[in-house]
Order: sequence, then structure tokens, then C-alpha cells
Amino acid sequence: MAASRSLIRLCLHSSKVAARPALRQASTMLPRTAPCQIARPFTSSPVLFKKGKAGKSKKEDELDDGAELPEFSIEPFQEDMDRAINWLSKEAAKLRQGRQNPALLDNLKIELSEGALQLKDVAMASLKDGKTMLVSVFEEEHVKPVQTAIQQSPHGLNPQPASGNPLGLIIPLPQPTREARNKIAAEISKIGESSKTVLKRARQDALKLLKSAQLPKDANKKKEAEVEKVMKKGSDEVTKIVEATKKAVLQ
Repeated sequence: MAASRSLIRLCLHSSKVAARPALRQASTMLPRTAPCQIARPFTSSPVLFKKGKAGKSKKEDELDDGAELPEFSIEPFQEDMDRAINWLSKEAAKLRQGRQNPALLDNLKIELSEGALQLKDVAMASLKDGKTMLVSVFEEEHVKPVQTAIQQSPHGLNPQPASGNPLGLIIPLPQPTREARNKIAAEISKIGESSKTVLKRARQDALKLLKSAQLPKDANKKKEAEVEKVMKKGSDEVTKIVEATKKAVLQ
């Protein structure tokens, strides 16, 4: 029994030794394969295209997300400037005329038998010369109520019937005192400062819009210069109107 087992082991060992050259020869005949690699899945997701917060600007991120940046134009800023200056010009004209401004009487309340109306609905006031105002009443029956309303107004005017014109009222315009002139000059200065505040606020809004547009550096500087140019022009115009009005009032 022991002898048979030894014989079996000998046969198995001999078969393994004989098979080794055949295995080596077969291995040289097989094609070599590339080392194993882990394939990365392809995707068009925006995440793979972003460089991260440190490598990409806010503008690029917004463009990736499909957001549209606001456009910048100097025209709305210029329009704001023009409106502020036009308003100041009208207010300055009223102050220069003072009680010589016929528009002061337009909204004056006139008590009539058919009800209360404004003076501009029943008459027309105009400046006859630098010292006299003429009020032309449309209907003769309204002359007396118009005269009474003007006399009772806070403007300190004393209308008198116009000679040879039953529908007319002549109003002598007293010259303002030095104290009154100084008050008018102070008022126009105050209005001028208010106008400059409006201009500054419009400038701030324009610069905020420019910043949000995120233009290239050179283009941004160019637009900033345009804003400052418009601002300076508007501010100079306000100063010019204020000084001219004060000069006219204080003469």
C-alpha cells in the first residue's frame, strides 16, 4: 500500500515538471494587455467646466448660468440731470419775478354766484411792464369778485379798475424791500443746494448700474469718466443759475 502511494506521487511530480515548458511557451504566444485603467465617465455638466470660485469671475459664473447682465447707458443719467436743471430754472424764474409773476394769481380762488372757480378760469393775468400787472376778466359781472379775491390774497396787491376798459384791472407792483430781496436770495440758494443733492443721487444710481454691468476695466473707466463729465456740467449749470438769480434779485 505504501509502495503504491509513492508510485502515484512520482507520476504526478513527473507530469507537472513536463507541463512547465509548455506553459512557458504558451505564455509567450499570448498578446500582452494594457494595464487596467479606471475609465472616467464623460459628461457635459457645467460643474466640469467651472474652475471653482478662485479660478472664475462672477461674470463668467453668471454667463454659465444663462443670466443676462444689465446694460449701461449714459442717457437716463443725462435725462435726470436735465429734469433737475429745468425744474431749478422754473423756480428761479418765479423767485426773480416775485410778485411780478402773473402765474401767482392763476390758482387764486374766486367766489362766484355759480360756485368757486380759479382766476385762470374767469380771467387772464399778464405783466404790462416791470411795475404794472394787467388782469383781463372775461365777463363784466366777474370783475368785482376777481378784484375782491386779489385784494384779500396774501400777495399784498391792490388792483384798480383800468381806465377805459370795463373788463380790466390794473395792479401796481411795489418794489421789494432790501429785506425781501435777501430772503429771495437765500431761498434760491436753498433750492440750488436741493438741486445739487438730486444730481448727486442720480450720479450714485448711475455708478451703481455701471458696476452691476461688469464691463471690462477700460470700458468701465471710460463710462465713469462720462458720468463725471455729465455731473460736472450739471453742477456748474446749477451754480450758474443760482448766481445769476441772486444777482438779479439783489440789484
